[in-house]
Amino acid sequence: MGIFKKKKVIKSKAKAKVTAPKKVVADPVATAQKALGLPETGQLDYTTETRLKKFQMVNGLAITGEADAETLKKLG
Repeated sequence: MGIFKKKKVIKSKAKAKVTAPKKVVADPVATAQKALGLPETGQLDYTTETRLKKFQMVNGLAITGEADAETLKKLG
């Protein structure tokens, strides 16, 4: 026997915390286009802006013609 003692290795029983991947936010214009039944181009073209304004007017929202948070919320 030597003068050196063997060190005891302690293994951790804790498991690594697994985090879910962050939610990817879709393009708001394409999301609005899909909800309005328009082709999903992601471009805020004349047709998309006009349909957004009409939707906003009918639903009592600020008429901006943009795919803002309140409009997207109402679109579902």
